Amino acid sequence: MSSKKLENAVEALEHVMRLPETSLELRVSALEALAMLKLRMHLDDDAVGLAQAGFKLVETDASGTDDQQLQFRTTMTRDLVKVASGDLESADSHVRTDENFGIHTNMTPVAGLASAMLALAECTHVQGSLLQAKTFYEDAIKFANSEIDELLPALTAVSTTPEEVRIGALVGLGQLRADLSEFDEAERNLTEALKQAETLGGENHVRVGLVLSCMGHLYARRAKVENTGYLLAEGLYRRSLDLLEAPPIDNEDFQPAKDLLDILALSRARYADLLATNNRTNESERLRLWANSSWKGTRPLDDILSESTIPKPLSVVEVRLGRVL
Repeated sequence: MSSKKLENAVEALEHVMRLPETSLELRVSALEALAMLKLRMHLDDDAVGLAQAGFKLVETDASGTDDQQLQFRTTMTRDLVKVASGDLESADSHVRTDENFGIHTNMTPVAGLASAMLALAECTHVQGSLLQAKTFYEDAIKFANSEIDELLPALTAVSTTPEEVRIGALVGLGQLRADLSEFDEAERNLTEALKQAETLGGENHVRVGLVLSCMGHLYARRAKVENTGYLLAEGLYRRSLDLLEAPPIDNEDFQPAKDLLDILALSRARYADLLATNNRTNESERLRLWANSSWKGTRPLDDILSESTIPKPLSVVEVRLGRVL
């Protein structure tokens, strides 16, 4: 999404917040979407403030049983924003379960629950509780399918729509299964996410590039284990970087926008590691130098690149936000 489109979306959502007699659910939805957009724009402090405002709003105005679902949504949005901004310690989603809020997958679908469940899955994934996160990803997919099938009123926007959530949950689940070395299952999840991303925005959409980056990493990891598939992984990385409009590495005066910058840096760093494995040292070093100088993530790039798992916090590419958690 271009900077102008991001700014226009922010302006539209802020207008919704100013409408008189706006319902609690609509205000919560607008605040959620605004927080997600601010994360996409790397305005993390603004995102934290918006997420906290949504949490406090429900805490103050909630009055009925239905508002329990809004509490779940705003809590998970708050925790996802904390994790995205690098505050892993205070985001406590990893000790929560959906039952704390009376949420279960057999309940009548309500707009926004899928996005909240995905946030819970991603926070839990980053914290390293993989089996629990797997269940949450699967629940997010179920909720998203229900929201789409039931044609629920569109009280979600931008990255919180059920179509975006379903793709994000499939990609997250694919990354998790790769962390567990369940490569066949990971491939199925990411392939399905790719098909849906192409259907939603076309084969050349940035969203497709994000999914392809995750697929490249999957095949690179698999190649190291099985000693085959390096060319496939390289092709996926190259196609991903093309769709993400990666800037030339030799132009020192080129200043890429912050939007997607950490994804670009991570993709090039992972691509560099793949080339190094195949003794293509010069290419690898150039890519890695660019990645190191461009990385603006909240955690060290070497920490993200490490493939050791428990107890170290894991990394998740969040395709809805174009961020690395």
